[in-house]
Amino acid sequence: MPVHANSDDPSASPVLGSRARQAVLGIGLLAPPAVIGFVSPALGTVVGAVELTVVLVVLLTAVYGSERTSDRAFRVICLALNRAEPAAARASN
Repeated sequence: MPVHANSDDPSASPVLGSRARQAVLGIGLLAPPAVIGFVSPALGTVVGAVELTVVLVVLLTAVYGSERTSDRAFRVICLALNRAEPAAARASN
């Protein structure tokens, strides 16, 4: 049973499914504050709060920002999720 996708085939599907990628992303977001919190609870709380603040700012900017900043925030989200960049919006005349 292969562990990795065939690297020769560019159309090969990724090894991890959507749920697994979301779980890895969640663990990746929660691990640094947890490890730092184990060493120093106060510092772990601060790191967790800063991380949560950054995530909320990006999400709120994507939803409620102007068209230009919203587009940029969605591109940052796609970059964080390792997905393809969305097509550029066409200017309307």
